[in-house]
Amino acid sequence: MKTSRKAFQILSDLYSDKPLAIVRELGCNAADSMTAAGKGDQPFHIHIPNTLEPWITIQDFGTGISHDDIYSIYSVYFESTKTNTNSQIGCLGLGSKSPFCYTDNFIITSIHDGTKRIYNAFFNESNTPAIALMSTEKTTDSNGVAIQIPVKASDFVEFVRAVKQAFRFFDVKPTISGGKIDWLDETPIFEGEGWSSYGRFRFGYIFTNEAYAIMGGVTYPIDIYLMGRHTKHDQFLGRGGLVLKFDIGELDFTPSRESLSYCPQTIEAIKNKLDFVVEDFKGKLESTIQSKTKLIDAIRTLSSLNEKFYNLGIDFSKITWKGISIYNPMLLINNLCKVSASSKIITYSYAKHSRKKFRESNQVNFADKTKWYYDDLAKGTAARVKSHLRNNPDDCMCIFSMDAYNAVTNNSNPDMTFDKDMFLPTSSLPKAFRAPIVRSNGNVVTSTGMRIYRHGNSYQTIWDSEEFDASKPPKYYIVKNTSDWNFNLKIHKDIHPFNCKTDLYNLAEFLGISTDDIVMVSARHEKALANVSIKLEDYIKTIKLDFDIRDIATYQKYGNYMKDFSKIKKYKEFASNNADHPVVKFVDMVCSLGKKVEKYKSINNKFMKEGKCHQVESDNPAIKLLVSKITDFSWNDDDIVTILENLKK
Repeated sequence: MKTSRKAFQILSDLYSDKPLAIVRELGCNAADSMTAAGKGDQPFHIHIPNTLEPWITIQDFGTGISHDDIYSIYSVYFESTKTNTNSQIGCLGLGSKSPFCYTDNFIITSIHDGTKRIYNAFFNESNTPAIALMSTEKTTDSNGVAIQIPVKASDFVEFVRAVKQAFRFFDVKPTISGGKIDWLDETPIFEGEGWSSYGRFRFGYIFTNEAYAIMGGVTYPIDIYLMGRHTKHDQFLGRGGLVLKFDIGELDFTPSRESLSYCPQTIEAIKNKLDFVVEDFKGKLESTIQSKTKLIDAIRTLSSLNEKFYNLGIDFSKITWKGISIYNPMLLINNLCKVSASSKIITYSYAKHSRKKFRESNQVNFADKTKWYYDDLAKGTAARVKSHLRNNPDDCMCIFSMDAYNAVTNNSNPDMTFDKDMFLPTSSLPKAFRAPIVRSNGNVVTSTGMRIYRHGNSYQTIWDSEEFDASKPPKYYIVKNTSDWNFNLKIHKDIHPFNCKTDLYNLAEFLGISTDDIVMVSARHEKALANVSIKLEDYIKTIKLDFDIRDIATYQKYGNYMKDFSKIKKYKEFASNNADHPVVKFVDMVCSLGKKVEKYKSINNKFMKEGKCHQVESDNPAIKLLVSKITDFSWNDDDIVTILENLKK
């Protein structure tokens, strides 16, 4: 093709995502070079741009490029060294010129047969692409090519994103310098010959309907809506989290290599691949379940796979394990127990944000986190279970009566039994704690249980509730209001009361203690806790609060502009004034407040500061100007000059 700037611009504008195009095209070239050199199982290297090194470099350790080939490969479109091979990715002769879609010049370093040459690729005075040899030297380094492209600071993030996206599914990912790439931690649930299923891809917290085709390391999104008109497996394609791998040449793609070209050949290749994958997937799904040696593992595996792939048109109800129907495991349990009042099963869980704190169900929970127990207690089981859940709210507990336990662990068909080592006795749970209550007359009686409340998450109004453990008393306590989660903690006449979780967090920071050491207790249990813990209000009384409320108020008003006050002090016009000058005294006073109020910064918003600032000579014109200007946010140079001129007035 005739070399011209216009031709380059037309072809370079094929790319809608220029950073991604550059990274993808040059990365594919690097991978091809490594393959040609017999190093396909080794990584090439990428330097990502940063403030000190504002460029991206893509470097391979492959065959290198000869001096003669450099000129044609990097300045002539449709010139390629790969048109007669199916083992390498490129073939159009466009990718090597992709940097010109972003920049007017870039650096090429080629080591070939013991000679290292550095070139500059650029547009010359005639606006045509040109290659200039900049240096030549002998070297013992191995062959390879490095392309260095300058990157604008505003595009650093885009190039990092492009690297992460372009090589997401590369089997051998490039090594990285200049920064860090957080590769997505994606592990396929199933994979077979030429395909992988990830169950559905995620974008942040959202599941997305996506499928990808990979050919020669390049990832192409599959248009699932277009392909849906050509295949009966459209649900599987859209919701199976599929990555399909094709040999080079099986699919056609657009010149920009940003998408597939849906010609009959491409559509037929994807259809045939899907037909194979669906059957292979079903076989692997069934073999995964059959590979389990225990009934519970087979049930859990089927449940997990059904949850991930329920919408793919697969009839999970027909899948069995050793001839046993496990799709509805609760039905299996009921059949084993022959359901009777004495063979009841209760599943307990904790509801953190509900008025009724405990959920009870007659449905067995088969999740991995569920703990199964057999009830060997005559009484007190529910109390122990609830006490455990209060302290372990993420647990789920399934309690089998002795009849139910014997029924599911003893069966003439050993495959239809659950292992006894899955169960724990309820007697292994700690007894529910009964805390003492001290009456007003000093007598100690047994309570029905004592709850204490911990700070927990600052963003939640509700406190974390737990059973009081007398062997682990808290250091400090506060008293809970009767009707809500607030409290009323007064520590000084000039400080507003502390009454919520955020207040307590800030107060604890000021006191140098952890919120983990503070619990809240209801008023009726205060006396019992007072015997083993310190009331936070009493502890604060032992601390000297040596502040001047005027300092706090003044700093609150002017502290955000401290850099301006410090700046004006450096001018000789300011320093030459007498220390008793009203403006000098005012500025010095504000600058001195930082250290005075530093230790109170975490509770600064609780001080009663209204109308309590230090008085200043408001009639002084320089002070009036200084104060009026600072309320505009900050002083500019003109403001400072004006203020300094008014110092003498």
